[in-house]
Formats: sequence, C-alpha cells, structure tokens
Amino acid sequence: MRIDRPRLRARIAAVVTVFAACSASLAASPEIEKLIEQARRGNAAAEFTLGKLVYEGRSVPRNASQAFRLMERAAKRKHLGAQNALGYFHQHGIGTQANLGEAARWYRLAAEGGLAEAQVNLGSLYRDGLGVPWDEKIALEWFRRAAERGSAEASYNIGYTAEHAKGGAQDLVAARVAYAKAADAGLAIASRSLGRMLENGLGGPADLTAALARYSEAERGGIQEAKGDTARTLALLGASFDKESTAPDVQRAVAYYRRAAALGNPMAVRRLAILIDDGITPEEAAGEAEIRLRAAAASRDPELQFRLARRLQADRASNASAAAEAVFYYRLAAEEGHAQAALALALALDAGRGVPRNPAEAHRWYLEAAKVRLPEAFYRLALHYDLGVGVAPNYRTALDYFAKAAELDHPAAKATIKRLLEPPPGSMPSTSASDRLP
Repeated sequence: MRIDRPRLRARIAAVVTVFAACSASLAASPEIEKLIEQARRGNAAAEFTLGKLVYEGRSVPRNASQAFRLMERAAKRKHLGAQNALGYFHQHGIGTQANLGEAARWYRLAAEGGLAEAQVNLGSLYRDGLGVPWDEKIALEWFRRAAERGSAEASYNIGYTAEHAKGGAQDLVAARVAYAKAADAGLAIASRSLGRMLENGLGGPADLTAALARYSEAERGGIQEAKGDTARTLALLGASFDKESTAPDVQRAVAYYRRAAALGNPMAVRRLAILIDDGITPEEAAGEAEIRLRAAAASRDPELQFRLARRLQADRASNASAAAEAVFYYRLAAEEGHAQAALALALALDAGRGVPRNPAEAHRWYLEAAKVRLPEAFYRLALHYDLGVGVAPNYRTALDYFAKAAELDHPAAKATIKRLLEPPPGSMPSTSASDRLP
C-alpha cells in the first residue's frame, strides 16, 4: 500500500502542535505532564481528560480548537465520553463549524456504547428534529434507556416530552411521575417543573405545600427563577387562608404573606399592607402600616395610594407636609378612577386642607365620585348648588342631589329633606335649600 507521505507528515505535525500547545499552557503540573505524555502515546482516556481541561479552561487559558482536536483523537479511539463530547462540540459549533448531522453521528456511537449522557443527547435531537428526522417515539426510547441506567436528566426529559408532546399526545400524569423521579434524584430543574405541576394541579391534584417544597429544592439547586416561584406559592398559600377563603385563618395567611412580601411578591405586598391598614393583624412595629403602604403604593395601585393618603391624613392631621402628601396620593388615585379618592380630594380642595382652596376643582371631583353613587358626593354637590360654591346656584339641582343622598341614607341629606317637607309651625323662609326651614 502506498503511503501518502505529505498527508502523514501533516497529521503528525498537527498532533505535535496540539501537544506542544498543551505543554506550553499546562506544564506547571507534573500530573499534567504525565497526561500529555500518555496522550502522545495514544491513550484515549488521557486525550479526553486533556480535552476537558483545555475546553473548561481549568488553570489554563480556554482553547476550543485544541479541545476539539483532543476530543476527536480520543473519540476515534472509541472513547465513549469523547464521542459524546465531540457530538456536543459539533452541535454547538465549539472549535469547529456547527454540524447537527455530525453531532447525531457521534452521539449515536456513544449512545449505542451505553453512555447514558449520550443517549439523552441523541434523544433530545430526535425530540426536536435536529440533525435527524423528528420522532418523539425514538426520542422516548433513548430517554428510557438512559433512565434505566439511572440518569436523572433522562427522567426529566421523559417528563418534558410527555408534557409537551405534539399532536395531542400529551400525558400529564406520566410527566408528573417522571419529573418526580428526576427531582427525587436531585435534579433541580425537575424540582421546578414538578413544583409547577403541583401548584397548578397538572397531572394530579394541586398541592401548594408540596409545590413550595419542590421550588425550595430547585432554588437550593441553583435555579434562580425558582425564587419567584417560591414567593408566588407563599402568596397563594396566604390567600388560601385569607378571610375570603373557604377555611379562613387570617394570622396563618399573614405569616405566609410576610414571607412572600419579603421576597418581593406584589400580591403579598399588597394584601399584607391592606390587612395591617384595616387592623386585622397588628403592626410588628410602630409605623409598619405606613411603611407597608408606601412600598405597595409604589406599584401605582390606586387603592393603596388612597389608603396611604388616608393614613397620612389621619395619623398626622396637624402636619402640613403630611396633609400635602395626602392630597398628592389622593390625586394619583383619583386620576386612576378611584371614587373614594376623588371624594377625599374634593373635600381637601373644598376645605383648603393640604392644598390651596379651590371649590371649582372640588366640584369636578365631587362629580367624579358621584358617578358611583357615593352619598357624601351627592350631598356635597347639593351644598355647592344650593350655596353657589364653585358653581352657579341652582336650587332645583340642589334638591335633586339632596334627594339622591337621602335615598342612600345620608343623615344630613335626610334631615334637610325632612325640614323641607315638614316645616315647623311659624318658620321663616330661608335663602337656601339646605336651611330653607329651620
């Protein structure tokens, strides 16, 4: 057989270049020098180990092309780990151009050799139709073979494929079982997926307590997104014991809300602020209600803006800056359509409390509050029309608003209507509807 000497020399030179580069970058350790020498002699395990070190950049500069060449040498010597790694390099274009067909070829060699990691990787290509025809049945077969070898990732992929199967072939029960198996083996991403199914009652009954435990596992396993899942589940647990729930236990709800609020869950932040503001649960420290309301009001929630303004007005009535701040928050909430805030703003404008007196603007906000039939808004509009405050006097309109307020059991409006309808003997005519009769 004729030897292609130029080609052989080129291959030898390439090998020498790889090991020379390794020697230059890794020569600090006698153990590394021993690996390099073993690799020069064709030891596939040494080539694979060196390839990993160079790829990962452990104690040396990372060099993807050197790592690829080392893995290629070991893979051609039928090293299963190197074959799987070479498939990964081809799939993701590491040290070479991406080539999904080559990735599948090398994964298959390692998978047929019994390497569970390669079986998972090959199954994933079939599930996603990458480099091979899409086929979920073949994908599941490879995942099952890997799972039989104890691969938690294989169990997770069985669950993922069962949950997201195309063509209506989803099996949420099987997905939940597979996720549980992977999670119990310590796979954090599977714990998160199982938590989601437990939270939402997918593939079995909902169980928020169990979901919380699984999200906590995922968080401990390094899944940062699980922190939000934990906070949300704590808030949902709080809601399950809140006063509107089927089994209320408000203090237990508050305990969950406090934990969720500490993690920044908006629902818990809001509900906790309201429960403290309403006095349903005591403040842990003086001023907690205001602090909680300020934090919650930052979300531009009109109800919380209104509550903060009301508390500022009640707790610090003699403080001019607090009164002005209360008006500020009343206005924010009123502009978002909060009727009670509109009424409170109108009252402040009418009285000049925390803001320069402006009866005309107050009148406009009374009209907004009257749209939802607030009795006090009707009564104040009646006074405005009766006395000509902020608007031209109109006794007929004033009487109409007094009547509307009285229908809603407004005490002063009912008294005014009564005086008008039942004038006492010897009464003198008055100049306005509200005091027409003494």
